[in-house]
Amino acid sequence: MLGSHSPVGRSGGTRRAGLILPILFAIIASAAPAPAFVATLLKDGRVLFTDDPNYGAIEDSSVSQAGSRMSPSVLFDPSGNRFSYSGAMIYHRYNYAATPLLDGRVLFLGGWADGNTGPMATGERYDPATRRFTPTGSMSSPRMHFTATRLLNGKVLVTGGCSAGMSDLCPPEKILKTAELYDPATNSFEMTGSMPSPRYQHRALLLHDGKVLILGGHAGCVNRRFLLYHPDTGRFSTPPGNREVWGGADEATLLKDDRVLFTEVGPLLHAEAWLYDPSTGRFSETGIPTVYRTGGSATLLKDGRVL
Repeated sequence: MLGSHSPVGRSGGTRRAGLILPILFAIIASAAPAPAFVATLLKDGRVLFTDDPNYGAIEDSSVSQAGSRMSPSVLFDPSGNRFSYSGAMIYHRYNYAATPLLDGRVLFLGGWADGNTGPMATGERYDPATRRFTPTGSMSSPRMHFTATRLLNGKVLVTGGCSAGMSDLCPPEKILKTAELYDPATNSFEMTGSMPSPRYQHRALLLHDGKVLILGGHAGCVNRRFLLYHPDTGRFSTPPGNREVWGGADEATLLKDDRVLFTEVGPLLHAEAWLYDPSTGRFSETGIPTVYRTGGSATLLKDGRVL
């Protein structure tokens, strides 16, 4: 366990954390500690840590010829309980998305550029075999606070986000409703259908049938409806019986029976929990959380319950 920090961005399969005690690394490894990082589980069971300059950088950051500070990454191998340095990211970024690809590589997209120059449209791929980062094509727009979800066909769906602004603050006119697809085969992006309305700081959850559920987010106000993305048509739709959520589903968990459990925080510290059934497209209220909380986590247990 490597401490905790509330997530800043939302990206499939990753969670941002801050190290409680740097000495922890010294106890179990010779690699230098990372004060804050994104952790991505690789296909071979190792964990890739990339730093987040919003909170600090992994030690020994260097300076590229272009003058942008580069961020070394760290690999953790559970079989030997060891850390080792890996390649450096091309761009120093935070609030970015890290998405594991089917072939074992990891896609890094967008985020806030080092030096407070605003969001980026650039991307890069990490190859565990070579421990190197290489550039990809660029997205159609700079993005931060967006989602990047790997589809069943291996492509990555990118939705919404903020194209300008300062860190967590996004001007309403810079909130995006566009979506695009990254194709690992061509290492490039193509536009797909747009969402009905713009949103950022939302969530995206891949369902068992291959569709993507878009939950909550912000766009000048906090009431956002749920959406479904259909990979076969490249379009978004509104599920029947749809409902609005306050601020956008604090946690969303795909259950073993294909339903989605999500919790939300409403006005006056009011907490609710709902179930979404993809087979009917309907929402139903379920047990009320006993504790009001934000910034928590939800974990699906082996027996089907959610912690």
